[in-house]
Amino acid sequence: MAFPQDRTEEILALLAGILLVISQLLYIINTFKGKVQPSILSWIGWAILTGTSFVSQYMISGWQWNFTGLLLSTIGCVVVSTVALSTNNFSIHKKDWQFVLLGLICMAIYLISKNAWATTVFAILADFLLGLPTLLKAYKDPLSEKSPAWILGLASWSFSLTICVKHDVLYSLFPVYLLLFNVIMVYLTMIKSKIILK
Repeated sequence: MAFPQDRTEEILALLAGILLVISQLLYIINTFKGKVQPSILSWIGWAILTGTSFVSQYMISGWQWNFTGLLLSTIGCVVVSTVALSTNNFSIHKKDWQFVLLGLICMAIYLISKNAWATTVFAILADFLLGLPTLLKAYKDPLSEKSPAWILGLASWSFSLTICVKHDVLYSLFPVYLLLFNVIMVYLTMIKSKIILK
């Protein structure tokens, strides 16, 4: 039985949301147990960026199903940051501040820009710069970020991307970026870590 298009988007958004929540819960549990050590500036930066993005988009267009991942990402980033700080299990390096500063500059451009393409590109750039401490840490020490959370995140953003199919390319850019980010993290933490252990 085929679902109406609106119901299909709701179901895909729900599946993406469920996978995202499970991945975040696994990462939070792994953080709490000390199995992973989050790069704290990445997670705090992501919480601010996704939260700001969610609020600004919600105020412009009201609730839309494609906001599910954004809202859940914001909540997850806040919880990961809180758990990492409260358990004193986090990673921070002096050079991480450079990436955060550049990310905040991109975020400011994202917030003041009126051009949809510029807004999207600078939001992606800000997210990437905020995520660089996590990527670099996973590259240097894959086991410090090894968690099935990245695989579930990859699956979640795959579902989110399918919602974008009927929309403009601009609509798909951020989900494509997040999908690629998770692909890299899965490679570094799952595949590269196995190569190192051999």
